[in-house]
Amino acid sequence: MDLAKHIKPLTGELDWPMWKHKIRDLLDYHEGALDVIDNKLMKPRPLEGNATEVQIKQHKEKCDLYRKANSYAKSMITSSVTDAVYQKIMDKETAHDAWEASKI
Repeated sequence: MDLAKHIKPLTGELDWPMWKHKIRDLLDYHEGALDVIDNKLMKPRPLEGNATEVQIKQHKEKCDLYRKANSYAKSMITSSVTDAVYQKIMDKETAHDAWEASKI
């Protein structure tokens, strides 16, 4: 989390291009984080009742990957914006939604 401290907080539209590149570079460090903000990695749908043990294990792994990537990406985004921008993104459930809302 300390890495986000080195990025000047997003204050508005003028900062967006530079801030976007810095955050994307930071998110590239964590598996799946870029995919979450790009909406390529989404929360897996619930399994059906007749899932096999292998399917259950694979589903759990996908859920864990999504949860970790989404949490990391969202925390990096929210910790590198001003309070004014934070107010626009604080109620977003996913990192992707926070990313989209931060575009101002």
